[in-house]
Amino acid sequence: MEQQTPVADSQTHTRLVIGAVTLWAVSMVLVATFLFDTWPHEWLDDEQREPWFHAIVVVVLTLLAFFCSNLHHHVVHERERREHAREAGDGGEPDEGSAEKANHSEGFLFRIFGSWWGIAIVFVIPTAAYFGAHTLHSPLPEPAIFVMAVVAIYVAAEHYASLDKQREDLRWVTDELGKQVTSMQNALGARDGRTRIYAAYCQPPAPGGHGAPIHAIYRSFDIDEAWLGTGDWAAYMASTQTTSLVGALQSGDRRMVRIVTPPPASAVRDAIEAADRFHNLIGLLWHWLVLHRYQAGGAGFDFRIAIADTPHWVHEVDGKVLQIAGEYPHELRVRDMTFDMGDMAPRFAAWVREDIEALCARGQSAESFLGEALQPGASDSAALMDRLGWPQWAMHAGTRYGIRQHPDALRPRFQQLIEQFRAAGAQPRV
Repeated sequence: MEQQTPVADSQTHTRLVIGAVTLWAVSMVLVATFLFDTWPHEWLDDEQREPWFHAIVVVVLTLLAFFCSNLHHHVVHERERREHAREAGDGGEPDEGSAEKANHSEGFLFRIFGSWWGIAIVFVIPTAAYFGAHTLHSPLPEPAIFVMAVVAIYVAAEHYASLDKQREDLRWVTDELGKQVTSMQNALGARDGRTRIYAAYCQPPAPGGHGAPIHAIYRSFDIDEAWLGTGDWAAYMASTQTTSLVGALQSGDRRMVRIVTPPPASAVRDAIEAADRFHNLIGLLWHWLVLHRYQAGGAGFDFRIAIADTPHWVHEVDGKVLQIAGEYPHELRVRDMTFDMGDMAPRFAAWVREDIEALCARGQSAESFLGEALQPGASDSAALMDRLGWPQWAMHAGTRYGIRQHPDALRPRFQQLIEQFRAAGAQPRV
């Protein structure tokens, strides 16, 4: 557990102690001066001297009351902060020995000002002494008026210090509630999964460096709306919008991407499964073409997509592990698995990276898989699409996958994707 800084090390507390001790010393000097009549008589006559003393002493006692009250609340707040930190670090209630040891580390003056008895003594001694001296020199009701003024001063000082402490407490409560709400929202996950993932991709790198590699496991591939709406490769590849895959990679200056996706089911039982299979296949094809074009653009970019069995669906970006969970396709949510992990987060992120690298190394390359699935020997891409599940996908495109475009407009674009892959002459990577 990290050792807590003693209260005496706080500059704010030290300044308050110096101010309180100085004011206490000044008040005692004023009391002695008034009691023993050591004020130089040539400066002021007797009629002027007493009002001046009253005013100066009241001002000093006012400042002393405010300093003492603020210092007391600062010390108590620091003790509470260290106590909470100790409980969080130990995972349980602190023992009396550790609490006493922490209190002894504060120092003598801080223990005095951290106690109400100490504050009372510090403030009461000069007040009582001056009240006694004032009683000897002046008839009533002036001493009574002085006592009422001192009580009002002390109450005002304590009220001010309490309000200051309440403001700090409210700020702390607000911060804690914000953290708890963020944690709950993260646990529930966000629906706009692709937007959140691309936002992680486009985080700018450190000055003079490049973005960290991206490691991801996809269980489903979606095509960006920016391309799906027009099919214009030139406009899409030149876009700087961070809501697109290419724009996010460019914004984050990402130089390496590793993607793993599980192989499709060998048997299709119904139209929904056939539609899902086509959706993932055409999405995988689109992702491969996007990254291939981006690599060919001379950006010093390297990527690999592999087909391998894995139960996960995660994206590791800059030490964060974003998990996609829920019921496909409408109830998917994204949450940051490392959000509440603390010191375990870097090790968990490293494990995810290593796992994806290992899967990429031993899995079948996407080029090889797509080459087999798209049957290079077949000349009729339209008939091939029908065999891959296009009719079933077209039936559910709008309701299941949220596709806004009419299937008749998308069919020629998907056929062009197949032809472009064949034209690229993709070969399995070694």
